Amino acid sequence: MKIEFEITDIPNEEQKKYPVAYLEGILKIFVCDKIFFDQSGILLIEFAISINNWLRNIKQGEIVDFIYLSMDNDEPILFINHVVDNNYKINSIWQEVEVSEFLIMEDIVIEFENFLDDLAIILKLTAKIELNSILYDGNFPN
Repeated sequence: MKIEFEITDIPNEEQKKYPVAYLEGILKIFVCDKIFFDQSGILLIEFAISINNWLRNIKQGEIVDFIYLSMDNDEPILFINHVVDNNYKINSIWQEVEVSEFLIMEDIVIEFENFLDDLAIILKLTAKIELNSILYDGNFPN
């Protein structure tokens, strides 16, 4: 699995109090070198919060499904379900292709951590938003 993203909408000064709701972008997920998910208008910080929560549970030894719910949609957008051992299946309401291959938990963790690191760097440079403050402290920019 590989995740790519592009920020398309940065909150203006008034919206910076609510970056989770106003920072949008294009999210692409590749599985086995095929584009699995390709959507614009994704709330990237909201996605990052979901990832961070899942990673925290996994690192505490819990085996849980990843579910990305969005304030912009009524049903889960992306879900990665635990199947057996360290194997997961990925699905989405907007998937481009069917994926029969299993994803390995360690690979998901690495890719999710890379996404969080890359998003944090880009947010700091382009929008002056500290992602780690949102993820770990619950602090939002003033």
